[in-house]
This record gives sequence, C-alpha cells and structure tokens, in this order.
Amino acid sequence: NTQIEITTRDLETTKQEPKESFSDFVTRWRAKASMMTLRPTDKDQIRMIVRNLQPKLMQKMIVLPFPTFSDLMKWGYKLKMQ
Repeated sequence: NTQIEITTRDLETTKQEPKESFSDFVTRWRAKASMMTLRPTDKDQIRMIVRNLQPKLMQKMIVLPFPTFSDLMKWGYKLKMQ
C-alpha cells in the first residue's frame, strides 16, 4: 500500500490547464486536497484555487469574496459564461 502524501505546496502548484473547464479544475483540485491528512482551511483552499485559475478568469475572481465553495462555484460559472 503505497500512498503519496499531498502537501500544501502540491495544492499551491496545481494550475488550471489551458483547455480545462472551471468545474473540472475545481473538482481535480479538491480531489487532490481530499487526500491530505491536514488540509488548509476552506478560506485558504478557496484562495489557492482562485490563484491557480487561468489568468483571465483569475483576474476577474481575485477581487471577489468567496465565503464558501458554493459561492466560488456560482461565480465561476457566471464569469465563465460571459
């Protein structure tokens, strides 16, 4: 049973791929975070996700407050549709 430990650094360097949808990226990122023993707070996780989005979307979202993952997802969908 070999298990790779995911670190905060791994999360901080997980970027959205050029052709990856917003929802696919968040799903992939959160799946990686779920493998951690000691996860960052939700607020820190949301901050890391926003900073790792494609530049155009990140610039729109970095100024918005996201108290929950649900808020992040709602805005991500709204902004992606524009």
